[in-house]
Amino acid sequence: MGGMGSSRGAMNCLSHPKIRICYTLHMKIHIRYFASLREITGQNEELLMVDERTSVADIRPLLVTRYPRLQPILERSLCAVNRGYVSAETVLHEGDELVFIPPMGGGNLQE
Repeated sequence: MGGMGSSRGAMNCLSHPKIRICYTLHMKIHIRYFASLREITGQNEELLMVDERTSVADIRPLLVTRYPRLQPILERSLCAVNRGYVSAETVLHEGDELVFIPPMGGGNLQE
């Protein structure tokens, strides 16, 4: 399991006259890998623990840190959350399924 830095998480604090306890909320997201992404990671899927308010764009550098060979593919990949295409700015929620859809070869017709 991976995790993101706590600077993005939702900070909750419990206050008492003499004690203040703060903590960051985390959530699980499910990432599925297809085609070249699956070949590079060596797996079909994984669960990640991330901070609340993490966006799709925040996940990319986390994955590149774990799997450096993903960078050029992720830069050109479409994103889907829970089977719907989304932008990189989309904020993820507990239990979301995130899929990066890599570009497919072909389509270049030459005469």
